[in-house]
Amino acid sequence: MSDDGLRVMPPSQAPLNRRGLLVWYRYIPLAILTVAVLLAGGVGFVIKHQTPVASPAGASVLERSLPEVCSPGVDQKLAGEPWADPARTAESEATFQKSVAGADPLYIPGKDGWAFWNDYQINDLSQSMGRVSLDQAGTDAWASYFAGLKATANERGSSFYVVIAPAKWDVYPQKMADWAQDLRGTVSFDRLLAAHPEIPLIDTRAALRAASAENDTYSPLDSHWTGYGGYVAWDAITTCLGANDPGLAGISAPPITGVSAAPDHNEYADRGVVASPTPDWTFPEYAEPHAPTTVTSLTSGLEVPARSDNVIDLTELPVESTTTGAQSDLNLLVIRDSTSGSLSPLMTESFAHTVMYSHNVGAPDRPLDVAGILDAHPTNVTLFVMTERYLAFGPPSAG
Repeated sequence: MSDDGLRVMPPSQAPLNRRGLLVWYRYIPLAILTVAVLLAGGVGFVIKHQTPVASPAGASVLERSLPEVCSPGVDQKLAGEPWADPARTAESEATFQKSVAGADPLYIPGKDGWAFWNDYQINDLSQSMGRVSLDQAGTDAWASYFAGLKATANERGSSFYVVIAPAKWDVYPQKMADWAQDLRGTVSFDRLLAAHPEIPLIDTRAALRAASAENDTYSPLDSHWTGYGGYVAWDAITTCLGANDPGLAGISAPPITGVSAAPDHNEYADRGVVASPTPDWTFPEYAEPHAPTTVTSLTSGLEVPARSDNVIDLTELPVESTTTGAQSDLNLLVIRDSTSGSLSPLMTESFAHTVMYSHNVGAPDRPLDVAGILDAHPTNVTLFVMTERYLAFGPPSAG
C-alpha cells in the first residue's frame, strides 16, 4: 500500500491517447508554443504562455435568473489565487510540476485512498485547482450557447435549465492531496456563475457537500456521483424546479428508508489500483418500488431491456421512456452525459414521458439538433446536464 492509502499494482506504462481534448492551457513551454488558436464549436480560444486569468471578484451587473435556492454557491476556502496572482504563479507552477513528476498519466492519488483524474482526462487535475480555467471569452461563449438553447426551448413551450454535475474534487476538495491544497484557485464553474448569473443554472454542490457529512455522495475511485449522490442531486434539482415554477412543485425525490453501500466502481482498475474491500458505492433504499417504466430506443425502435436499478445508460441513448403512475403527467427532455445515469431512475419516476439525448460536447463532428428534437418531441421541461470538467471543451457550434 502506498503512503496515500491507494493499493497499487505495477501499472502499464503504455501511452494514453489525448486526441480530441479541446482545452486551453495557461502554461505552455515557449519552445513549443507562444500563441495558438483552437477552434472549439466555432469559438476561438487563444493559448498564451503564462497568462493569468483574473479572479471573478465584484458583483455582476446581471441579475440572477433563478431563485437563490437553485444556486446557493459554496465556500471554497481558498488560500488566495495561486494561478492569477503574478507573485505566486512561478512558485505554484514549480510545485505543480514537481508533484506530478512521475505520476501515472491517468490518475493522481488523493488522501485516504481516494484518487482523481490526472490531466489526461480533459485537464481534470489542472481544472481542479484553477490552473486551467475559463477566461472571460470562455464564460461568455458558454453563456451565449445556453442562451441560445433557452430561446430554442422557450419558443417551443419548454422551460430550460442547466445542471453542471460537480466534479468529485468540487464536492470533496478535502480529499485532494496535501500538495494540491495550497494550489487551489477559482475554478471554471465558479467563474461561470460569477460572470453570468443570468444562466438558469442549478448548482447542486452545497447539497452534495452537506449530505456527505452523513453518507458519501461520491466514492474514492469513481468520478461520478454515487447512486445516493444522484438522489441528493435530484432532490436539489427538483427543489429548484418547484421554487421557480409552481407547476412543478409536485415533482420531488421519492422517500427513502435509508442508504446502503456496495463495492466501489473502480475507474482506475486498468492502472493497477485495487479498490478497498469496504463498500464505498452508496445508493438509496427507496420506500416504494419504481413505477412501471418502458424505455424505447429512438434509433432502433426496440424496447431497451430494463435494469434492476432502472438506470438508463449513456450507451443506450437516444431513448424515450413512458412511466405509468409517475409523479406528474409532464414531458421531460434531458440532454446529458454519463453522469445522468444515477439521475435517470429519478427522472423517469418524476415525469410520465422522458426523451434523452447525449449532449455531444467535445464531439464537434456530432452536433446536436436541439430544435429538431424539441419539434419531434414536445416537452414541458428541458434539462441540460453536463459533467463539470466538460466546461473545458467549450460549447458546441450548434444548438
